[in-house]
Amino acid sequence: MALDQSALLDLLAQLKLTDVTDRIRIATEMLYQELIDAEASAFIGAAPFERTTERSTHRNGTRLRTDRDLAALDYPYVFLDATYCTARVNHQIVPQVVVAVGVAADGRREVLGFDVGDLDNEAFWTGFLRSLKTRGLGGMALVMSDAHSGLNKVTNTVFQGASWQRCRVHFMRNVLAVAPKGSQDMVASVIRTVFAQPDAHHINKQFTEVAAMLGHSHPKVATMLDDARHGLLAFAVFPQRHWRQIWSTNPLELVNKEIKRRTDVARVFPNPAALLRLAGSVLIEQHDEWEAGDRRYFSAASMLELKAMNVAAETIGEVNLIPELTAAQAEATDPRGKEKPHHLAGRDPFRSTPMLRGPTVRKHRGSPGTAAMAASLNSRHSSPSLTGPRNLTFLSCGPGSSWSERNKPVSSDSLREKV
Repeated sequence: MALDQSALLDLLAQLKLTDVTDRIRIATEMLYQELIDAEASAFIGAAPFERTTERSTHRNGTRLRTDRDLAALDYPYVFLDATYCTARVNHQIVPQVVVAVGVAADGRREVLGFDVGDLDNEAFWTGFLRSLKTRGLGGMALVMSDAHSGLNKVTNTVFQGASWQRCRVHFMRNVLAVAPKGSQDMVASVIRTVFAQPDAHHINKQFTEVAAMLGHSHPKVATMLDDARHGLLAFAVFPQRHWRQIWSTNPLELVNKEIKRRTDVARVFPNPAALLRLAGSVLIEQHDEWEAGDRRYFSAASMLELKAMNVAAETIGEVNLIPELTAAQAEATDPRGKEKPHHLAGRDPFRSTPMLRGPTVRKHRGSPGTAAMAASLNSRHSSPSLTGPRNLTFLSCGPGSSWSERNKPVSSDSLREKV
């Protein structure tokens, strides 16, 4: 049976007082440390980093992993990206680190979750996104990612109601891979004009023109544009101040570079759990830095603009028609469902003669010289008719009169007497 820790420490202290070489002292310290670790493992019931059902307690400094609750805030924007790291799984090197970063309703960025898995596996994406939903993730309006196999379908299933924005940077790389080398600069410049438009209408119009133009010289590129149109232009319905940050996954590039820098030291990890621990420490540090910083990713005013757009969309979707407005629209429509001509509006459909209307009063501002014209016009309409007499009232604006006199209404009878 090994000695307890206090006895081993006493023996080590006595050994240091003796006249021995450094090599013997270092070897003795390593031996005693191994004995201490073996005794601790026997007492705990598990070796360091070992997961067993016989574990009775944990070592000093151990912190249980708890999943952070995400139900406190809404996250209208969610970024999904991955960086390729190497770890052995069944004698193969296949895993990648997947990172989910969200922008909360207050405009701050947060690390929502991370995992290690195969990006082309639909079951992996389903489990990862459902784990975020289980933790309370909600309020998603747009999900940004690359076109990973199966991700778009999983996003529509798990995040119902959220749009999917395909990263324009990754899409451009895919386009240039099929374009001839001599035409790559031209193709890239033409496609960039789509994202330089001021509003959604001009963006869609320019996209159609670019696809039609490239269809003659580069049919493969035009086909890729037509297939990716919905995903590439999803950003256009959101506030313009957010466009540069949401039309790609570039906001995660610095985070991925930091993960790569830290993991390149180990090169190949023995298992995915080891890779997850190191990448997780980097992401936790980045999350704390964003949380403690004063700078927001989106300003509070722009987030209020996004909220107002969402409220307006919900109001339009739930609007109820006013009964009076519905009746007026029904009156202006004939029994066949067609809108009545404008010259029949206001007439009784059961009578051939026009309906009686009140007198029409016209006000004109002019000089006293217009009195003769008013008299002639009134003389034309002096005969009674079904529509009633049309009395023309002029405002006198002759020179030399006061403001009240100039703006005093003059009747048609008085104008006839003057004439």
